[in-house]
Order: sequence, then C-alpha cells, then structure tokens
Amino acid sequence: MTYQVGEFIEGTITALAFGGQGILRDGQFVIFVPYAAVGDILKVKITKRKKSFAYGEISDILVASPHRTKPRCKYYGRCNGCQLQHMDDNAQLTYKKTSIVDALKRIGNIHENVYCDIVAATLQWAYRRRICLSLKPHERTFSAGYVCRNSRDLIQITECPIFVDEKHPVLPHAQTMVRQLENSACQQGHLTLIKGNDKKFIYSLKFSELLPDNVEDVLEKEVSSQPFLQGANATSPRGSVSLGLTEATFDIEGMNIHFSPRCFVQNHPQQSERLYRYVKDLIMEVEPQSIVDLYCGIGVTTLLFAQQGIPSVGIELNKHAIIMARHNASINGLVDATLLQGDVAKVFVQATRNHQPEVVFINPPRTGLDPRTRQAITAQRPSHIIYTSCMPSTLARDVKDFITNGYAIISCKAFDLFPQTAHTETVMVLKAML
Repeated sequence: MTYQVGEFIEGTITALAFGGQGILRDGQFVIFVPYAAVGDILKVKITKRKKSFAYGEISDILVASPHRTKPRCKYYGRCNGCQLQHMDDNAQLTYKKTSIVDALKRIGNIHENVYCDIVAATLQWAYRRRICLSLKPHERTFSAGYVCRNSRDLIQITECPIFVDEKHPVLPHAQTMVRQLENSACQQGHLTLIKGNDKKFIYSLKFSELLPDNVEDVLEKEVSSQPFLQGANATSPRGSVSLGLTEATFDIEGMNIHFSPRCFVQNHPQQSERLYRYVKDLIMEVEPQSIVDLYCGIGVTTLLFAQQGIPSVGIELNKHAIIMARHNASINGLVDATLLQGDVAKVFVQATRNHQPEVVFINPPRTGLDPRTRQAITAQRPSHIIYTSCMPSTLARDVKDFITNGYAIISCKAFDLFPQTAHTETVMVLKAML
C-alpha cells in the first residue's frame, strides 16, 4: 500500500501514542488515529502523509473496543479540549500511567524499572475551576468559543460538561453577553470563566486593543441580574473595569486561599487537594530545615510548608500571582513565608546565595525548566527535588539532566487532575546520591 492521502486502510489499534492518538500498524508503517481506543478494529482514511508515518481519521468502526464508550459532550471530536471521552475510566488511567513511564524511558533514557501509581478522580465531570474561551469578531460584536481542532473556525459552545452540568445557564448567558459588546474595531480577545466553591462564577474579559465602549454597562447588567454571577472584569492595554467580587476562594488544610482570573490555579478541586496533602506528607517525611518553592503561583505549597514551621521561600514570575500569594500569606497568618517575584532562575540564585536549601519544590509550566534553572538547582545540591509536572515529555527531559548530575528517582505518583483529557499531573521525588 502507498499510504497516500485519501486512501483507506483497515486494522487494529494496538496502543495509544502521546496525546491519546491510536496507533495502527501496517508492517513497520504507523498511522496515528485520533479518538481511537485500544482493541478497536477500524477503517481509517489517510489525511496526512509523512516519510515514515501518517495520520488518519476514523471512517468506520468495524469492531468496537470493549473500552469504548459514548462521549458525553456534543462537541467532542470537533473541539480539541478533550481527547479521551470515548474511553472508559480504567482505559484512560492505563493510558496516562503508560504515557508517563514511556516518556521517562524514551526521552529520559531511564532504563531501570520505573513504576508510577495513579490516583483516580472521583469527580469525572463538571470538575474544572476555569475555562478560557476565544473571542472572535461577529457582526460588530463577539462570538465566544473553542477553536475547532482541524481549522481556525470557532465552535460557539453553549455547554462544556467538564466545566459545568449541561443544563447550567452560565455558558448560554456568556454567549448572550458577548454578543451585546460593541466591537467596532474588529478586535479579538478571551473570556475566562471562573467557578468558585459556592458555585458562583466570574466573567473575566481580556481584549487585544480597546475596551468596548459599552463594556461597563453590559457587565453591570449581568452582575446585577444573574444570580449565578458574583463579579466580572474586563482588561485591555488601555484600560480596565471591575464589578462585584472578582476573586474566588477555596480551603486547603485549614487555610483559605484566594485566586483570580489572572493567576494559575489547579483546575480539579478534589484532586488538587489530594495532591497537596500528598506533597505535605512527603515534606514531613524528609523533615527539611528549609525549602525553596519554584513557580509558586498563588502560594499554596509555599504556605503549606510554612504552616509546618519550615522556613520557606516561594519564587514566581507572574506579578499578579505573587501579589495574591502575599495576600494569602497575610490572611492565613503565615507572614514568615518569603515570597519573591522575578525571573525564577535569577531570583533562585540570589535567594540561595548564603544558604543551601534542603528541598527544592518545582511546579513549572508545561515547557518545564530552562537550562539555567536546572543548572542553578544542581549547583545548590539540595538533598531532595520534588518535581510536579503536567507534561511527561518535559518532566522526562529535566529528570534526565538531574540523574546525570547525581540524583536518583525515589518515587513517582500521578494524580488524574484532567479526566476526559490526555493530560495528568505527576509528582516525582529525586534524591541526591553523590
């Protein structure tokens, strides 16, 4: 077979690749197939051809895998937010465990037997704290939605079952709200929706150039008339407005934590609480005299460590996040926690110039650590590195560097913070051996 675009091939999905795509093999040639499950026997149409592999799409399911289930979301397959809704819970967890171990072996060049347990999520739907919708011009107003998987078209969503129950009115009302905003400049932007613990929501609009002339009137009407809305704000390079309560809160280990649309927060409330407690237990086992928390965000882990009486330094680049972290320290009476803002590698070097931290805790963005940060950490030689990551590939790359510099993997545990998607959160403990 030539595997040309438009040709069809039949075969069995034998495994899943990173990102959740099915692997169909024809001899040595591999076709990657989205929305396939292990055990599916499929008829697949070739959509893109490379030298040694191809991409395809399902034309027909000849025999369905026993792990296949009906997706809940009506946009599934068009929207790329979820990749695994067509698979049952156990199959999703198996894939996620395998993807972590495979990345450590393939990218991290770690050949010894690596085991990674995974903590399943009890709440599989309506779990997310926040979603971000794209704003596109629409008849001199706006449309809001997710960008289509195979094009730049906008899917104007009125439901998102991993965010809220399909019957909840917040997303239909958000669509109505953005269509009231004047868009004479034909600009674009984003709408972030935040869900608080009390099930009330925040609208946070960010525009590329100007605030719409009527944005304050529209938001004021929304906040005053919608019982599920606690507040709304809008920002642009040239101004901002804010109405109602634009911060949300959650409780963890006796602390009350505030966050806002401008700051990162873990999206799954129950699973992130389990993860934080696990990290706290790890620290109590090590019993360090000092901790540096890199990419500390709004300060949750830094304050958890300080709560145990451990001198803790949190470092974060995002100015809004560090302001929120300092506020969280203050309202929880943890004023001895040191929270620093700036380039993480530079501030880490400055903060540890006169003392060596026993533990470095890391929770970087998906891109992982840059070489300067890895070098700064290994130069300080902490006894333990605890690395939290949502991206197995960059975790494996960074861990490979730490192992080269004399560290060994002590434990690896994953938490399913992202049910229905191909993502997971991994907590790895490394110990200095030399």
